[in-house]
Amino acid sequence: MSTMRAFAPEPSPARAATPATPVTRVGRNTAFRVAAQAVSAVINVAGMVLLGNYLSTSGYGQYAFYYALIPLLSSVADLGAGVILTREVARTPASANRCLGDALLLRGTVAVVLLAAAGVVSSLTLPPATALLVMIVTAAAVLDFNQDVSVWMMRANERLDLEAVMLLVSQNAWILGIALGVALGATLPLLLGTAVGAFLLRSVVGALLVSRLGLKPDFSPAMARFRRLVAEGWPVAMSLLIVVLYGRVGVFSLKALASDAEVACFNVAYMLSQPFGFLGSSLAMAAFPAFARLSDGTAPDLSRPLRAAFKYQMLVSLPLAAALVALAGRIVPLLFHDASGYARASMALGVTSLALPFVFVNLQSRYLLAAIGRQRVYLWGVVAGLTANVVGCALTIPTWGVMGAAWTFVGAEILVFAVCHPAMANHVTHVALLGQALRPALAAMAMAAAIVALRGVVLPVAVLAGALAYVLALFLVRALSREEWSVLRNVLLSFRMSRAAGDRRPS
Repeated sequence: MSTMRAFAPEPSPARAATPATPVTRVGRNTAFRVAAQAVSAVINVAGMVLLGNYLSTSGYGQYAFYYALIPLLSSVADLGAGVILTREVARTPASANRCLGDALLLRGTVAVVLLAAAGVVSSLTLPPATALLVMIVTAAAVLDFNQDVSVWMMRANERLDLEAVMLLVSQNAWILGIALGVALGATLPLLLGTAVGAFLLRSVVGALLVSRLGLKPDFSPAMARFRRLVAEGWPVAMSLLIVVLYGRVGVFSLKALASDAEVACFNVAYMLSQPFGFLGSSLAMAAFPAFARLSDGTAPDLSRPLRAAFKYQMLVSLPLAAALVALAGRIVPLLFHDASGYARASMALGVTSLALPFVFVNLQSRYLLAAIGRQRVYLWGVVAGLTANVVGCALTIPTWGVMGAAWTFVGAEILVFAVCHPAMANHVTHVALLGQALRPALAAMAMAAAIVALRGVVLPVAVLAGALAYVLALFLVRALSREEWSVLRNVLLSFRMSRAAGDRRPS
């Protein structure tokens, strides 16, 4: 069986509107998710600026601390079953309705347990005001985007265009709530509560979209299936919990060992750099069903698709890292009135941006290792990253504050890569990976040089010049082969064909 044919899914009504060419389908889905996540990232930055200026450095540090608990709790809200169910539906579309029913039962049960436990524990051990914040955080966690059953079904059926709609509904509702809260002088609980309302709205929209795909839950619970889901899913849940935790170790450690102002500076650096990881996860999620089908054999040959996936991750992550390092000193003062209060955020941004290439590859490993049934490797990788982050922050924060947390985060991401990649090294060696990264790295260096040379011009002009320099350098160093340029061209053409088909559709 050829690689291209192995990517082809079984026919499914939910996939009827997607393109037939496997590579084009992955490219289109990546484009849909990247576009939605780009808008989402802009909204996140807008929310950060609104809250950072409204709450002051100390107040925003408190908000960032509590909001960081939402992804921490949500990472275990499905016991890791979401990825396993997505993989099962991608491999066997006929099981979609049964998997949808199992997912709803499992998610509902875990949500009730989490809310009840949070209510009991917080009411017995915390002051009423803090207990209220904990309940809001827990409610937002059980409704988090990645724990939405509708999202799982859309990913399995390769309808990331619909997933993009859901994300934009949620984010627009959230930023409108934040803006309204700031205008009305809302308190911290109300500002946090806007996430709950936005997530509820998204859940309703997702349920409607899934029903329009022709999927209906089949509630036929079987303990054997649930036990298997939990057995296969718990490494995923634990790894996601640890990923969120070590990504927030800097916030928690600075809260304990430094000050709220240091927390705010680290969170600004983190929010301006690491959310770009959505570009890497978008490609990984779009390719996840295809890799799941490829690896459903006895000895899958993943070398060619893996090399392609790594190549595209490098093409995006390396220029982003270089641009953020070159522009860090200009971005932060542009966003905040209290430039002196956020001065250390600029330095921290320059450091955390260095981790982006490893962040992209590690995000890809999360999904690809799960697709080939090696999710435990990723678990051990993030355990190593968490350990390094905790120890590093404890050793460096008392002396260097936010800069210690920033450098420790970079080291943790490198360690995760060092643990995870050997599981795929028989398909893509370390030498091959360096070869895929070399020419994009040269182009990224040319782009950074152009940005630095234009440091005296207005920021938008410098960014545009850097982007043009990067594209030109890609051509000069021949970073993409004719086949790779052809893939990108076919993806763009597929959107034109879809639009033309829509224009011909009878009214």
